Amino acid sequence: MFKNKNSHSFYCPVCGQKKRMRAKDLVCPDCYETYVREAGRALVQGSVLFLTQWVLPKAENLLKEFQEQLLQKQAAFKVLQKQVSDGAFEEIRKNAGGKFIPKEIFSAALGLQRKELWKAKSGNRLFAEMKVLEEQVSFLQGVIKEIREKNNHFSPKSDCSSVPEVQPEVQRADDSVKSK
Repeated sequence: MFKNKNSHSFYCPVCGQKKRMRAKDLVCPDCYETYVREAGRALVQGSVLFLTQWVLPKAENLLKEFQEQLLQKQAAFKVLQKQVSDGAFEEIRKNAGGKFIPKEIFSAALGLQRKELWKAKSGNRLFAEMKVLEEQVSFLQGVIKEIREKNNHFSPKSDCSSVPEVQPEVQRADDSVKSK
Protein backbone atom coordinates (compact mmCIF):
# COMPACT_ATOMS: atom_id res chain seq x y z
CA MET A 1 0.00 0.00 0.00
CA PHE A 2 2.73 2.47 0.96
CA LYS A 3 5.64 3.01 -1.36
CA ASN A 4 9.14 2.67 -0.03
CA LYS A 5 10.84 6.07 -0.07
CA ASN A 6 13.98 4.46 -1.45
CA SER A 7 12.20 2.87 -4.40
CA HIS A 8 13.66 5.19 -7.02
CA SER A 9 14.05 3.33 -10.26
CA PHE A 10 14.94 5.87 -12.93
CA TYR A 11 18.15 7.76 -13.62
CA CYS A 12 18.22 11.53 -13.55
CA PRO A 13 19.92 13.07 -16.62
CA VAL A 14 21.30 15.95 -14.53
CA CYS A 15 22.90 14.28 -11.50
CA GLY A 16 23.15 10.73 -12.89
CA GLN A 17 21.69 9.21 -9.75
CA LYS A 18 18.82 6.74 -9.69
CA LYS A 19 16.50 9.17 -7.91
CA ARG A 20 13.60 9.78 -10.29
CA MET A 21 10.40 8.20 -9.02
CA ARG A 22 8.31 8.26 -12.19
CA ALA A 23 9.32 7.68 -15.79
CA LYS A 24 7.36 10.73 -16.92
CA ASP A 25 9.50 13.05 -14.77
CA LEU A 26 12.47 14.47 -16.62
CA VAL A 27 14.62 15.02 -13.53
CA CYS A 28 14.72 13.92 -9.91
CA PRO A 29 13.08 16.07 -7.19
CA ASP A 30 16.42 17.46 -5.96
CA CYS A 31 17.48 18.57 -9.43
CA TYR A 32 14.02 19.99 -10.08
CA GLU A 33 14.36 22.17 -6.96
CA THR A 34 17.72 23.39 -8.26
CA TYR A 35 16.12 24.13 -11.65
CA VAL A 36 13.29 26.09 -10.03
CA ARG A 37 15.79 28.27 -8.13
CA GLU A 38 17.93 28.87 -11.25
CA ALA A 39 14.89 29.52 -13.45
CA GLY A 40 13.60 31.98 -10.85
CA ARG A 41 16.92 33.83 -10.88
CA ALA A 42 16.89 33.88 -14.68
CA LEU A 43 13.35 35.27 -14.72
CA VAL A 44 14.35 38.03 -12.31
CA GLN A 45 17.14 38.90 -14.75
CA GLY A 46 14.65 39.02 -17.62
CA SER A 47 15.03 35.65 -19.34
CA VAL A 48 12.94 32.51 -19.30
CA LEU A 49 14.69 29.20 -18.65
CA PHE A 50 12.71 26.14 -19.68
CA LEU A 51 13.41 22.77 -18.07
CA THR A 52 14.68 21.16 -21.28
CA GLN A 53 17.00 24.12 -21.89
CA TRP A 54 18.40 23.66 -18.40
CA VAL A 55 18.73 19.87 -18.66
CA LEU A 56 20.37 19.60 -22.11
CA PRO A 57 23.84 21.06 -21.35
CA LYS A 58 24.01 19.28 -18.00
CA ALA A 59 23.04 15.96 -19.61
CA GLU A 60 25.63 16.46 -22.38
CA ASN A 61 28.37 17.11 -19.80
CA LEU A 62 27.30 14.10 -17.76
CA LEU A 63 27.27 11.96 -20.91
CA LYS A 64 30.87 12.92 -21.71
CA GLU A 65 31.90 12.14 -18.14
CA PHE A 66 30.15 8.75 -18.18
CA GLN A 67 31.59 7.86 -21.59
CA GLU A 68 35.12 8.54 -20.29
CA GLN A 69 34.42 6.45 -17.19
CA LEU A 70 33.01 3.67 -19.35
CA LEU A 71 36.11 3.60 -21.54
CA GLN A 72 38.27 3.36 -18.42
CA LYS A 73 36.13 0.55 -16.97
CA GLN A 74 36.18 -1.35 -20.27
CA ALA A 75 39.96 -1.08 -20.45
CA ALA A 76 40.31 -2.18 -16.83
CA PHE A 77 37.93 -5.07 -17.52
CA LYS A 78 40.02 -6.28 -20.47
CA VAL A 79 43.19 -6.04 -18.40
CA LEU A 80 41.56 -7.97 -15.55
CA GLN A 81 40.35 -10.69 -17.92
CA LYS A 82 43.87 -11.11 -19.27
CA GLN A 83 45.41 -11.11 -15.78
CA VAL A 84 42.95 -13.72 -14.55
CA SER A 85 43.41 -15.93 -17.60
CA ASP A 86 47.21 -15.71 -17.59
CA GLY A 87 47.46 -16.01 -13.81
CA ALA A 88 45.21 -19.08 -13.71
CA PHE A 89 47.13 -20.76 -16.52
CA GLU A 90 50.50 -20.12 -14.85
CA GLU A 91 49.24 -21.34 -11.48
CA ILE A 92 47.84 -24.60 -12.92
CA ARG A 93 50.97 -25.15 -15.01
CA LYS A 94 53.14 -24.61 -11.92
CA ASN A 95 50.97 -26.98 -9.85
CA ALA A 96 51.26 -29.68 -12.55
CA GLY A 97 55.03 -29.65 -12.09
CA GLY A 98 55.77 -30.47 -15.73
CA LYS A 99 53.78 -33.72 -15.62
CA PHE A 100 51.32 -34.71 -18.32
CA ILE A 101 47.75 -33.79 -17.35
CA PRO A 102 44.80 -34.89 -19.49
CA LYS A 103 43.07 -32.00 -21.26
CA GLU A 104 39.75 -32.51 -19.45
CA ILE A 105 41.37 -32.31 -16.01
CA PHE A 106 43.57 -29.36 -16.99
CA SER A 107 40.56 -27.47 -18.38
CA ALA A 108 38.46 -28.15 -15.28
CA ALA A 109 41.29 -27.00 -12.99
CA LEU A 110 41.87 -23.93 -15.15
CA GLY A 111 38.19 -22.99 -14.93
CA LEU A 112 38.18 -23.34 -11.15
CA GLN A 113 41.37 -21.30 -10.83
CA ARG A 114 39.92 -18.55 -13.06
CA LYS A 115 36.81 -18.38 -10.86
CA GLU A 116 38.94 -18.05 -7.73
CA LEU A 117 41.12 -15.32 -9.22
CA TRP A 118 38.08 -13.51 -10.67
CA LYS A 119 36.44 -13.50 -7.25
CA ALA A 120 39.65 -12.44 -5.48
CA LYS A 121 40.13 -9.52 -7.89
CA SER A 122 36.45 -8.41 -7.66
CA GLY A 123 35.72 -9.13 -11.30
CA ASN A 124 31.95 -9.23 -10.77
CA ARG A 125 31.96 -5.78 -9.16
CA LEU A 126 33.94 -4.32 -12.05
CA PHE A 127 31.62 -5.99 -14.57
CA ALA A 128 28.52 -4.65 -12.75
CA GLU A 129 29.98 -1.11 -12.66
CA MET A 130 30.71 -1.33 -16.37
CA LYS A 131 27.14 -2.45 -17.14
CA VAL A 132 25.66 0.36 -15.02
CA LEU A 133 27.76 2.89 -16.93
CA GLU A 134 26.63 1.38 -20.24
CA GLU A 135 23.01 1.72 -19.10
CA GLN A 136 23.53 5.33 -18.02
CA VAL A 137 25.27 6.26 -21.28
CA SER A 138 22.46 4.71 -23.28
CA PHE A 139 19.85 6.50 -21.16
CA LEU A 140 21.57 9.88 -21.51
CA GLN A 141 21.94 9.47 -25.27
CA GLY A 142 18.21 8.81 -25.50
CA VAL A 143 17.30 11.81 -23.32
CA ILE A 144 19.58 14.14 -25.27
CA LYS A 145 18.19 12.91 -28.58
CA GLU A 146 14.61 13.34 -27.38
CA ILE A 147 15.25 16.86 -26.04
CA ARG A 148 16.93 17.91 -29.29
CA GLU A 149 14.05 16.53 -31.35
CA LYS A 150 11.52 18.38 -29.20
CA ASN A 151 13.57 21.57 -29.33
CA ASN A 152 13.76 21.36 -33.12
CA HIS A 153 10.01 20.76 -33.31
CA PHE A 154 9.13 23.52 -30.84
CA SER A 155 11.94 25.94 -31.51
CA PRO A 156 11.60 29.31 -29.78
CA LYS A 157 12.35 30.98 -33.12
CA SER A 158 9.02 29.86 -34.55
CA ASP A 159 6.25 32.39 -34.18
CA CYS A 160 2.55 31.84 -33.77
CA SER A 161 1.67 33.44 -37.11
CA SER A 162 1.59 30.02 -38.76
CA VAL A 163 -1.21 28.86 -36.45
CA PRO A 164 -4.56 29.40 -38.18
CA GLU A 165 -6.98 31.64 -36.37
CA VAL A 166 -10.54 30.57 -35.65
CA GLN A 167 -12.99 32.21 -38.01
CA PRO A 168 -15.65 34.42 -36.36
CA GLU A 169 -18.49 32.53 -38.10
CA VAL A 170 -17.32 29.26 -36.58
CA GLN A 171 -17.24 30.81 -33.14
CA ARG A 172 -20.85 32.01 -33.46
CA ALA A 173 -21.97 28.60 -34.66
CA ASP A 174 -20.26 26.93 -31.71
CA ASP A 175 -21.75 29.47 -29.30
CA SER A 176 -25.26 28.84 -30.66
CA VAL A 177 -24.81 25.09 -30.17
CA LYS A 178 -23.66 25.54 -26.60
CA SER A 179 -26.57 27.80 -25.69
CA LYS A 180 -29.22 25.24 -26.72
